[in-house]
Amino acid sequence: DKGEKFLQVKDILPDGAAARDGRLRRGDVLVRINDLQVLGFSHTDVVKMFQTLNIGDVIHLTVCRGYPLAVNI
Repeated sequence: DKGEKFLQVKDILPDGAAARDGRLRRGDVLVRINDLQVLGFSHTDVVKMFQTLNIGDVIHLTVCRGYPLAVNI
């Protein structure tokens, strides 16, 4: 959380919506959530944003294809 300039996808739950959709990849960098640019946001900030959403809400993510991560966490 401290000192990070961007948030990178470390893992994708195999039975989650992102895995079913198939477009998000480990290593991708989160740029926008819906209309909000989140570069420079902390992990905690983004978690709080997601916690305000309702089940069934549509979420639009903009990501930058990051470098591949060597180890699956």
